Amino acid sequence: MKAIGFKTSLNIEERESFIEFEAVKPVPGAHDLLVKIDAISVNPVDFKIRQSSAKDTVLETPKIIGWDAGGIV
Repeated sequence: MKAIGFKTSLNIEERESFIEFEAVKPVPGAHDLLVKIDAISVNPVDFKIRQSSAKDTVLETPKIIGWDAGGIV
């Protein structure tokens, strides 16, 4: 599946501050729903996570961002 995320905490003006990448499609458990996402938004919590969770480092696996989403169940 396509995902949006980051590998390092860069200034938002930087081209690589958000990257598109392929991630493994999640498998829903017994009490889960799988939603086909049509749109996401980046909220203040996403901003704070991106700003501080990979400061002065480069993550091996990109961290997904944009947890406010809308789509089809």
